[in-house]
Amino acid sequence: MTTTRQHIEDLDRDEWAALTKRAAAEAVAAAARLGTKPPAVLAVMAAMTEQDLVEHRNRFGPARTRLSPMMQVVEADQLRLAAERRAREAQQDKQDANAAASMAQAEAEQSARAAEEARERARAVEAQAASKDTEWAGERAAARQALERVRAELGRARADAAADAAVARELVSAAEARAEQGIAELAAQRVAAEQTLHTLRAELERVRADAITAAAAAQEKIRAAEARAEQRVAERSAERAAAEQALQEVRAELERVRADTAAEVAAAHQQVRAAEARAVQRFGERAADRAIAQEALQQVRAELERVRADAAAEVAAARGQISGDVEAGQRAAKAEVDRARAEANKAIARAQAEAEQVRADAAAKVAAVRERADSEMAAAREQAEREIAAVREQAEGEIAAAREAADAEVARVRAEADARLAAATPAASPELLTIPIPPPGVRAHTGRIEDALAVVHQIYCVLEAGVADDVGPAGSVDVEEVRRLVKTVQEQAADLSQELRDLPAQYSAAWQVDAAAGYASAAANAYGALLQRISAVTEQLARPDEDTDAEVIELVTTMLAEHPWRRR
Repeated sequence: MTTTRQHIEDLDRDEWAALTKRAAAEAVAAAARLGTKPPAVLAVMAAMTEQDLVEHRNRFGPARTRLSPMMQVVEADQLRLAAERRAREAQQDKQDANAAASMAQAEAEQSARAAEEARERARAVEAQAASKDTEWAGERAAARQALERVRAELGRARADAAADAAVARELVSAAEARAEQGIAELAAQRVAAEQTLHTLRAELERVRADAITAAAAAQEKIRAAEARAEQRVAERSAERAAAEQALQEVRAELERVRADTAAEVAAAHQQVRAAEARAVQRFGERAADRAIAQEALQQVRAELERVRADAAAEVAAARGQISGDVEAGQRAAKAEVDRARAEANKAIARAQAEAEQVRADAAAKVAAVRERADSEMAAAREQAEREIAAVREQAEGEIAAAREAADAEVARVRAEADARLAAATPAASPELLTIPIPPPGVRAHTGRIEDALAVVHQIYCVLEAGVADDVGPAGSVDVEEVRRLVKTVQEQAADLSQELRDLPAQYSAAWQVDAAAGYASAAANAYGALLQRISAVTEQLARPDEDTDAEVIELVTTMLAEHPWRRR
């Protein structure tokens, strides 16, 4: 059967098409003679022409070459190694996935705890904000009450000014009445003393003029007093407006400070209360100044009344004295008014200076509180980071210690098992060759080394099958298979030595390093022994009476000559 397949594979396309069509037609005819239905494939092949069969073979290619039993064993062994490698990789992937799932679960739990802590902090901040809103509502109510008090005080000041103006007008009316009374008395005296009328008329005219002048001066003083009173009212209104503006600025500053931090809010509240107390104190001082000014005005008015009474009683005898007294009273009143104005200006300047000082102190305290809060937050953050780093280092140290202990225990158990296995296994024959299999703990980086061992072992099996007595002649070695395997060996040989040297460095645990070093040494010995066996079996194939293996021998000889391990 094998020889028939070999003959069929050796046919060219036309012969193969003719043979196939004839065999299919005979099979269909035999089925018809037997009264059975032929297979659909045979019916289709019998209906096709030889050209159709050739085109179909060119399109889909010839059937796969049937391998020899030894080649089938080699292929099965290679497939088994590949399946084992894929199984190891799948197991490693499964372990990695389990570790990643554990890490993800731990991170999720940590995230949940962090979220719960964040919610607790948010609830605390909301409660603090609610308490601050309550405090701000109370402060706004107090500010509105202070504004109402200021407005009431302004109304009282206006009423006082109106009362002062009414009193001044009454004084003017009284002065005019007294002047008219003096004129009437002078007229009566004129009837009694006509002789002195002409001599005293001029003097009377002068007295009248003086009285009119004094009345005009008194009216002017009253108007000046009213103007000063209105000016003081306006100044007080301006001062109150300035105080209200300063209060608004302080409140605006307080609002900005509240937005920064709760500690700054408390300090700013204290400053605002102090500023309001000082403002109330300044209002009291201004009220006292106003009372002093009103008292001075009353004194001036009393002095003026006394001067006018003296002038009315002593018109004829002391005109110069009256004029001097009037001028003295004017100077005294002017001096008193100037003094009151100077004191009011000083009080205003003092209040402005105090307001500026309060604002500067509030700004300095706010800046200090903010810097202290920033420094405390930075210190707390650094402390938290240090604690986290310390905990992390401690955890990593404990994990590393546990891992090293586990690795040491695994290595000890493995060494004991290897020792027991070595004691239970009889000594092997020196002619036997063992291909090492890496332990599960180091297989993550040994795939290329295992592939290299498998390929040279497969070449050795193919060549050894060619010289076996029970397989057939030497020409049965598959040249294409040998060429493919030789090419793979040439590609792997360049980096194999470096991979063997670097294998222990791929691991950190002590037992993994030792296991990797042992496997690398065993793999290198097995690889060199396989190359020696390939060289020996190649010499056996180089028989002078056989020509079929010349290409195989040339391929293997070239591979051995160019191999880095054979040139050393």
